[in-house]
Parts: sequence; structure tokens; C-alpha cells
Amino acid sequence: MSSIQISIGNIRRTVELDPETVSDAFEIAEERTQLHERHDSDIWTETCEATDSIGMQAELAFEQFYGLEADRELRPTGDEGYDFCVSWGETNACSVDIKGTKYTDPKLMVRDWKIDKTDRFVLITAVNGVCTFQGWIAAEILREHGEQVERYGHTNRELERWQLRPLPPSKRISGCVSEP
Repeated sequence: MSSIQISIGNIRRTVELDPETVSDAFEIAEERTQLHERHDSDIWTETCEATDSIGMQAELAFEQFYGLEADRELRPTGDEGYDFCVSWGETNACSVDIKGTKYTDPKLMVRDWKIDKTDRFVLITAVNGVCTFQGWIAAEILREHGEQVERYGHTNRELERWQLRPLPPSKRISGCVSEP
């Protein structure tokens, strides 16, 4: 059984995924890695499986905390730039991209092209099924204030963890009626 812990002092939420969910995340990551490798996708790298498993754990933690359904579909060229369509506060049809990382003091790093396709970005640290929600930022703020950095052959926008906003309580995010 997974558990959820909320740290009120720094407004970070931690979701501990059960072993079966962590195993599912690794299985989905392996399938995605093989699919990207077979299709010679530009998003495939040597460390793709490890990166995909961290990202999938983060997505599953977000799914669990907010009562949503993560997209487990396999796509040769990746997703549309976001992982969830949600109602976020007063905003319906808000696209959310989950950025998973293994680092405990991470930066949010987003490829420039994703900023135009996504409304909000959420940073989650995922280590062996323990997923800590670091925060979120709106795309327009990331575009305006994120440091532009050339990395790994593409342009990223980056923000420090302390620049992110705390995630809202579970009752403020729900599945949306229509796609963004």
C-alpha cells in the first residue's frame, strides 16, 4: 500500500509508491526505451531507461496524489509535450508536464519547444519509489524568467527549485472535461 506524507513546513508532499507500482514504472520505462531505440527517435539516449523510470515514478506519484490516470500509452516519438490534462483551480483543460529527477536539490529543466505546448510544469524527485513534489511553474513564467541554457544539443529553460511554487492540495486538481 502506498503512503502519502505532507510536510507543512516547506509545503512539500511525498508519495511513497508501493513495490508493485515501482515495478510497473520500470516496466513501462523499459518498453518506452525499446520503442524509442527501435524507431531511432531523437529522444532516445544511453540513459533513457533510467530517466524514463524516474519520470514514470514521478507521473505515477502525481496520478496517485491527485486521483488522476497517468498515460501509459507507448508512442514512438514521445507524448504531445504534456502528461496530464487537468482542472487546476479555476482553470479547466490545463496541460501539465511532470519532470522527474533523481536529484534532491534539483533544477527544473524544460526544453524550449515544450513551453509552447504545456501550461504548467511540475518537478518531482523520485528515488526508489519515494517521490517528493518539489513545486510547479506556469509556462509563461518559465519562458520569461527561466535561464536559457544550451545542453545536450538542445535549448533548455531552467529554474532553481526555490523559484517554484508549492503544489496545491489534492482537492484543487482534478481530471478535466476536454483536452487543452
